[in-house]
Amino acid sequence: MGQTQNVVVEYYTKDVYGSSKRYVNDPAQAKLISKLTGNKTISLEHMQALKQLAGIEFKHILERIEMPL
Repeated sequence: MGQTQNVVVEYYTKDVYGSSKRYVNDPAQAKLISKLTGNKTISLEHMQALKQLAGIEFKHILERIEMPL
């Protein structure tokens, strides 16, 4: 079998009206994940399902980092 590359998705947390929301940092990854989930934010359940399904790892970052499009 061929080698698989581990995908790491970085996300940050933002408080919105007193509720913590998780946002994917990379715009390209965010767009793809949004297509799958139907949301701009990502839940713990979504993260667990993507890890089980595709081996995607998630890394929490402290603040949003500007990524080129």
